[in-house]
Amino acid sequence: MSATTTTATSKRIGVILGSTRKGGNALGLAKWVSTFLQKNIPDEIEIVVVDPVTPPQPLGPLLHPQMPSLVKELSDYPTEPIRDWSRFVSSCGAIVVITPQFNWGYPGELKNALDHLYYEWHGKPAMMVTYGSRGGAKCAEQLRQVMGKGLKIKLVGRDVLVSLPHDYIAGEERVKGDEEFLKAFEESLKEASDELYELMGGEANAPA
Repeated sequence: MSATTTTATSKRIGVILGSTRKGGNALGLAKWVSTFLQKNIPDEIEIVVVDPVTPPQPLGPLLHPQMPSLVKELSDYPTEPIRDWSRFVSSCGAIVVITPQFNWGYPGELKNALDHLYYEWHGKPAMMVTYGSRGGAKCAEQLRQVMGKGLKIKLVGRDVLVSLPHDYIAGEERVKGDEEFLKAFEESLKEASDELYELMGGEANAPA
């Protein structure tokens, strides 16, 4: 079996969380994005949120002696977790990455998840939702290089940059997914998700 063989419906969207930080905002933002996608994409879709600390992750460090760009058969991956990760990514018709910005970049665990595979990413439609005190633009800029240029992922033209209030970063508040301040980012989320769906082969909803 090829490492890039699609094993499930193309209407599956994998939502990859970029950080393993406990008690963070990623799960709440994933709920916000998932709910929005389910309401605004015309077809029935399956949305699968991938927590970096549960299967098909975590993957551990990249120890494979062979570069992923040289792996074209699923059986050539050295461990079952990596094979599971390959199967999952291949099964998705599109990917959504939700990640915080750390020190003007993106978390190492997200780079690790991306680097374990190569051909599975090629041509995969994807959108990014980054967040931080100023929306995570530096993080998104770096990911565009890695995902778009390096892994040949088909990124939508607009990133969703969510600026979190101070209490959600330095205080005790955490995003639950229904906060009033998130409404300010719905327009960019709709634009990005409409393009994502079109790249999946669908026809986006008309503007309200």
